[in-house]
Amino acid sequence: MPYISGMEHHGCIFLNEDIYRTPSGKGAAKRNAEAQKVAQTELIIHEIIHHWIGNALGLPFAIKEGICLLLEQCLGDVLLGKPMRKIAPPAGAAVAHKTEEGKEFTGHSYQLALASLQGLIGTVGFATFRARVRGLLSTHLHPVLQEVEEEGGMEVLRLRGTYVRMPYLSTEAFLSLLAADGKENRLTHTHKHTHTHNSILAWLLCTRYAPFR
Repeated sequence: MPYISGMEHHGCIFLNEDIYRTPSGKGAAKRNAEAQKVAQTELIIHEIIHHWIGNALGLPFAIKEGICLLLEQCLGDVLLGKPMRKIAPPAGAAVAHKTEEGKEFTGHSYQLALASLQGLIGTVGFATFRARVRGLLSTHLHPVLQEVEEEGGMEVLRLRGTYVRMPYLSTEAFLSLLAADGKENRLTHTHKHTHTHNSILAWLLCTRYAPFR
């Protein structure tokens, strides 16, 4: 398993203590202090975003990591008091870069994931991308979260031994829906209670902090 600086989990995030170690050497410490602050901020944002992108709305590795990488940059810029970076237009059409099995947690894999989203946003624009993702979540995720709340929350469902099947979207379906004109913004999902699906703390995602809510 390659080095991992952080990982999301249901209701919390794990951070590798190495991200807080001061670089050795006087010159290196001074030069890298700002870069380290940026990296720490973006990492925390990345793992928090996973609580609603990936954990709640099921997405393939390439898509969920691409969105988290994109938002860690955008939100990181804002939190650090910098202008939000612009996304350059793509050289060609948006491509769904599939992740090679066994090589998910590599820099190359993450950059391909980000490139897929950058290509899409370069085509439709960030405002349109944001609006269409919000539409997907509003249509297919929020009703599930509302159902969970009406049933008393995930803890109540867990005590009953029942869980919620969260919606899932493939890479190709996601890129197709987001690149469309908005009229085909539909996907099939099931959210009936089931005994076979892993529980997800969906109630944590019903928050005003979700960027696409």
